[in-house]
Amino acid sequence: MAGTRGVVVAGLLGLWLLTLPTEGFGGAWTLRPGAVYLELFSQGFWADAAFDAAGRRRPTPNNGSFYEIREELKAEVGLLTPRLNLLFALPVETAKFQDRNVSLRTTGVEEIRLGVKYRFTPREPTPVVISAQLTGTLPACDADAQPPLADCQFASDMRLIVSKGLWPHPDTGLSRVFVSLEGGYRYRAGPPADELPYYLEAGVNVWKSVWGKVTLDGLESRPFGGGMEEDFHKWTAALLLSKDPSQRTQRHIPGLELGYGEVFAGKNTGAGRVLFLKLFYQF
Repeated sequence: MAGTRGVVVAGLLGLWLLTLPTEGFGGAWTLRPGAVYLELFSQGFWADAAFDAAGRRRPTPNNGSFYEIREELKAEVGLLTPRLNLLFALPVETAKFQDRNVSLRTTGVEEIRLGVKYRFTPREPTPVVISAQLTGTLPACDADAQPPLADCQFASDMRLIVSKGLWPHPDTGLSRVFVSLEGGYRYRAGPPADELPYYLEAGVNVWKSVWGKVTLDGLESRPFGGGMEEDFHKWTAALLLSKDPSQRTQRHIPGLELGYGEVFAGKNTGAGRVLFLKLFYQF
C-alpha cells in the first residue's frame, strides 16, 4: 500500500499540472469598461501511462489509470480604463486513480485564481497587442487528499502576452486569422517547484463564424526544497464557433469551443489525452 501511495502522489501531482489551464484570459486583448466575459470550461482527462523522471513514456504500474473531470467558471471584467481587466477563475474537480490494489477518488474546489491584466498598447490599429497579466492562487483544496487535486498552496503567476489579429475581412474589418503567445513565471510558496509556463495559440476563420484553432502549451518546472521536476507539453486542436475572438470591444457575443488534445512529452507527469468544451458569452 505504501508503494501504491507513492505512485499516486507522484503521478497525480503531475497530472494536475496538465489539467490546470495555462493560458491567459482572452489573449492580450482587453474588455472595455463595464463589459463582462463569462466562460464555463469542462474538461475530461484520462491516462494509463506516464512520463518518468527521464522523460520516457512508461505504462502505469499495476495497470493503473487516471481520470479527471474539471469544471471551471472563468470571468473577466473591464474596469475603469479599457486597458485594465479583473480576472477570476473557480475550478471544481473530480479525480480518480485505480489499479489492481486500490481505487481512490477526490472531489472538491481546487485552487481559486484572482488577478488583473493590463494592456500596454493602444486599442487603435497596432502591429501587435501587448499585455501583462498577474494572478494569485488561493488554495481551497486538501493537499493530503488521495488523489490530490493540486499542490494546494499560495502561488503568483506573472506573464507577458503578445497577440495579433491578421488578414482583416474587406467588408467587416474583422480578422480572419489570430495568433497569441504567452510566457512567464509562476512562484509557489512551497515544494515541489516553481514553474515557467508558456502558451501558443493560432486560429483561422474557416467559414462565417466557424474557426479552426490549435494550441501548444506546457511548463518547465524549477524544483526546490527536495521537489521533483514535473514538466509537461501538450497540443490541442479545436473547433470554435464565435465572432472574431480579437474583437473584445463588442458585446452580446456568444461562443462555443470543442477540442481534443494530447500530452506528448514531460517528466513525472501523465501521458494522457483531454477532451474539452467551452461555453462563453461576452456581455
